[in-house]
Amino acid sequence: MVERFGYISYLSENVAFHLDFTNIFILTIAIVNAILGFTIYFKNRKSITNLSFFLTLMAVVFWGISVAFFRGFSDKETILLFYRLAFFFGGLISFVFYYFSLAFPYDYYNFNKTQKYLIPLPFLVLAFISLTPNILVIDVQKIPDTENILIFNQYANIIYILILIFYFVLAYYVLTKKYWQFQGNYKDQISRVIFGTSISVIIAFFTNLILPSFGIFNLNWFGAVAVIIMSVSIFLSIIKYHLFNVQIVATEIFVFVLWIFTFVQFLVADYTILKITNAFLFLVMLIAGLLLIRSVIKEVEQRRELTNLNILKNQFLSFASHQLKNPLAVIRGYAQLMLENKDNEDKLINFYKKITNKIDDLLNLIEIFVNYRKIEEKKLDFKFELVNVVDLVKEVSDGIKILAAEKNLDFSFKTSSEKIMVKVDPLKFTQVIQNILDNAIKYTRSGFVRIEIYTNDDTKEVIIKISDSGIGLDKNDKLKLFDQFYRSINVKNYIEGSGLGLYVAKYIIEAHNGKIWAESEGINKGSTFFISLPLS
Repeated sequence: MVERFGYISYLSENVAFHLDFTNIFILTIAIVNAILGFTIYFKNRKSITNLSFFLTLMAVVFWGISVAFFRGFSDKETILLFYRLAFFFGGLISFVFYYFSLAFPYDYYNFNKTQKYLIPLPFLVLAFISLTPNILVIDVQKIPDTENILIFNQYANIIYILILIFYFVLAYYVLTKKYWQFQGNYKDQISRVIFGTSISVIIAFFTNLILPSFGIFNLNWFGAVAVIIMSVSIFLSIIKYHLFNVQIVATEIFVFVLWIFTFVQFLVADYTILKITNAFLFLVMLIAGLLLIRSVIKEVEQRRELTNLNILKNQFLSFASHQLKNPLAVIRGYAQLMLENKDNEDKLINFYKKITNKIDDLLNLIEIFVNYRKIEEKKLDFKFELVNVVDLVKEVSDGIKILAAEKNLDFSFKTSSEKIMVKVDPLKFTQVIQNILDNAIKYTRSGFVRIEIYTNDDTKEVIIKISDSGIGLDKNDKLKLFDQFYRSINVKNYIEGSGLGLYVAKYIIEAHNGKIWAESEGINKGSTFFISLPLS
């Protein structure tokens, strides 16, 4: 190892790597980005937003490492290799960021065929011209004590830049469209993502693509540092409640500074024993920092949970008294009418049916409340069995199609196979299907309610699709539909409901390692609910 002030060279027989302060800074930013990515990913591994953010940051991390390596190595072939990798990972950032823009801020998102099969095609072109020698990156001139001068094909570079612009324009179009559609916290989250990421993207475009196109390479490392603005802005948007808690933010900043300081100390240590000591110190600080952040977040969340529980208790008591009172009042009214019309058999039968329906509604409401309480207390148990999901859903649909017939709705059931085996808790899964079908009929005045069951051979899943021509959903509904006590403003003024059915349904389906989501083209345009479960 050869050392100078602020500059370290690691030598082997064939290759030398030079670690200056710029490379130290770039690698430190890469470490911070990796920590942010894994933090979000492990916070909720089932969330498509968290996964797409993690993949974006992994592309950012490898891009930063490639930049540091093409700056640090002295061997020409090695430099060219990492230049090609830097171009590839830079393009990968734009590609995965587009899919992040589609997923954010949802937990689940179904990509359409265009997004699955057509949108990735330009990236394949980008990957080919980036990684293949002598297509984009042709040669490099290594000049001591200054940045490398890269020789590249101008036409390939134009294609590369256009593909990057294509993905970023698509991403910002999606985010801007969501910004104007959403309200409240979601609008704030999206604006923060747009603002923070656009700063990093503009800087990176200018220093890593535009200036090198004119032969200016002195700042070709700066984008790998400025990208931290992008990472932090998305990170804070995903964990939106952290943004407003000074205690957590201050702790995270303090810990990040300690990590960077101890890592730099390790890199610039003069002697082997000192380097080992600093490496051990960095490892201790890394573990201690993570534990500190975790303990502070846990303390803040416990305080918030106590506050939320108090609010939920008041909401629950108020809501329960209203929801239980109404069905009982209706039952009492019909019972009174039965007494008054005891000699009219047709009216008695009609009143009996209405009372029976109200009792069923009341029992269903009580079951939802019981499950909700068990969910909150983390005591909801499951008894999984291997069953034919087609028979299970058909049994529910046979019992409920009478309600559809009373409203003159076109009710249909279709399946791709008569036997599709899955492992479920039959009772709780039946409750989910019952709830969604009840809602479909309740919120559809005229038209149809359709059930379709089919398998996806690629993902090894069964999909249960329940669609209707009812009142539909707006953008706000689709985001909050599965929240506890949420009821759409479009229905709650004239249709009774608990606001807990879909919250409980989501919990039950996720406990089956499945997914549930809803799609709609808008108000009065119907809605479609999807349930996916892994095949057994």
